[in-house]
Amino acid sequence: MSDAVSLSVSAVYMALSIALSYGLSRLVPGVIARKTLHMLSSLWTVMMVYGFESVWARVMGPAAFIVINGVYAWRKDGRLDNGIVSFPVSLLIISLLYSYGRVSGSTAIASMFILGFGDGAAAVTGYLLGKTKKSMEGSISMLAVSVVALMLFSGLSFPFCLLVALLAAAAERLTPSGLDNLTVPLTAALAMEVICLFR
Repeated sequence: MSDAVSLSVSAVYMALSIALSYGLSRLVPGVIARKTLHMLSSLWTVMMVYGFESVWARVMGPAAFIVINGVYAWRKDGRLDNGIVSFPVSLLIISLLYSYGRVSGSTAIASMFILGFGDGAAAVTGYLLGKTKKSMEGSISMLAVSVVALMLFSGLSFPFCLLVALLAAAAERLTPSGLDNLTVPLTAALAMEVICLFR
């Protein structure tokens, strides 16, 4: 698939994802709609790994969304919503790491799935339980979903998947809200690459 076709497919996919999230926001609580968009955005990593040929094409989408999200991310009181901007930043970093051979395709995909689906599960679990801050129940949900994502996409054995998931859940738990969009995938990616290097 050429870069031009992949960029077109990516643009249509993200437009549909945003439209779906916007539609959901009228039906369900905002946190669920927002995390749905994060989950759908993380799936783009598969396109990034398998659909693009050049570095510039891989990073164009995340770079564009950093700018777009930055314009719309200011809260009413004038403070920047870190989470909206840091998610595409993490996509950009993972895309660059993959493009320059610092992480494998499976690491890129699994690390973003941990962020999209694992962190999303934590937020939704916390909301459903009435928690206003990060909760132990949310961390357990993230751990479980992350292990599944790793088992499906990382190629690591269960003990290593559990270890990476624990590290990612700890990063999510300890990092201030919004910035965990950076620390979670980077922690997972680093752990996976170190494990692959020494196993």
